[in-house]
Amino acid sequence: MRQVLIILVCFIFFCSLQVNAFPIYSPWETELQLNVHHPCTIAGFGSGGMFGVSVGERGQCYYTVDSGGMWINAKTDTSSRYGLELSLYQAIISCGTDGKIRLSADNGRSWEKRADFIPSGKSHCRYLSFCNVVTGWIAGPDSLGMTRDGGKSWTKLDLPKGIKRIDAIALRTPTEGYLLDASGAGELYFTEDGGMTWGKLPIGLKGESLELAPAPTAAMRFTSADNGIIVINRKFKTGVQIWAAITKDGGLTWKHGKVPGEYSHLFLARDGLTLTLTVPSKKITVLKRKM
Repeated sequence: MRQVLIILVCFIFFCSLQVNAFPIYSPWETELQLNVHHPCTIAGFGSGGMFGVSVGERGQCYYTVDSGGMWINAKTDTSSRYGLELSLYQAIISCGTDGKIRLSADNGRSWEKRADFIPSGKSHCRYLSFCNVVTGWIAGPDSLGMTRDGGKSWTKLDLPKGIKRIDAIALRTPTEGYLLDASGAGELYFTEDGGMTWGKLPIGLKGESLELAPAPTAAMRFTSADNGIIVINRKFKTGVQIWAAITKDGGLTWKHGKVPGEYSHLFLARDGLTLTLTVPSKKITVLKRKM
């Protein structure tokens, strides 16, 4: 059905450019604002804000179960960490340099080795998205892989034709997933057959793209085939701002609005509502989007 509707997208997209005002949607409220006193490149909090985990240089990993009141150091025995995913049933996955993948089955208390995933280019892995405890995607800016056994093995997937880089990924079901290319005004690539074929939709992101950072500066979730959100750092004349784009029709149309906060590495929880902003080794902010 979506493939048929794409015929209408260009008309809808160009008509939307005529609207001068930026639509305002549900506000973001600050749930937590924490000063960081340990090495931290990116952090992620789950819905509710009680549990969080942070990863960083030289394999540093810390977790909290009291909204950041106390952070506990966990041994990972691995390289620097730049990607993070909070999956289901206390499962956490992290990735970073040298293709090293680590998985925790107990909310970050202990970590196990998983199969390496080496991107085809020079960049390291920094994007992870799991739709259940065993099925997930992993990516660098120029490579995409998939596991169906909890990271014990990875299969490389062909990228869609025309994509310039990967800025964020979202795997909604074992066969339905999304790639964000934010190198221009933003394009959403989607597959409904596990990456065998791809479609493409324009997003119309505000501002200009940034150079790729070591950790994600964009985050994306689709909670259903219709409902999705992209949060991203973008460059404006006044500096870098964080913006969100929300769709309720599978990416055919988008509403855009500013998110409070400074340039940060971004993690979006599975609910698509809880956003963690990390200023590396300085500050962690958790925002909640009210529906």
